[in-house]
Amino acid sequence: NPQENQAETDLQKLGRPFAISSDLEVQIYNYIISMKELGFGLTVSMLRKVAYQLGKSSGPEHLMNADKDSASKWWWVSYKKRYNLALRIPENLAAYRASMANQDVISEFCSKLGTLMDKLRIRDMPDRFLTCDETGLSYVVKPNKVFQL
Repeated sequence: NPQENQAETDLQKLGRPFAISSDLEVQIYNYIISMKELGFGLTVSMLRKVAYQLGKSSGPEHLMNADKDSASKWWWVSYKKRYNLALRIPENLAAYRASMANQDVISEFCSKLGTLMDKLRIRDMPDRFLTCDETGLSYVVKPNKVFQL
């Protein structure tokens, strides 16, 4: 739980304050989760830019460098430790496939396929179905590492 992690961190924190408030850090953590659930993993550079933008919009109390429009690597390392984040290389999945992987689209496809099979009277003829193998096709780019919670 990010709030519990942050509460423990607040008690242990000595020295210089965090670059952004603990509330904003929890918002960032929740953003990582929501993007992951939507199928869009965030890279480190994306997270650092999001953190900078949130810190900048929160007011002058943020302690981030404006030269790079990004939170520092030191912030990232500390944040990663505070929230037990890990980076993983995701499976190759084309963007159009990710957008099609939802219950409504799949249900509609199965319904249309069933209707077509009934129309052609081939539902009970498995010898009439062919499968295609995508081996050797290289239309998916190698992904960057994204957050794994």
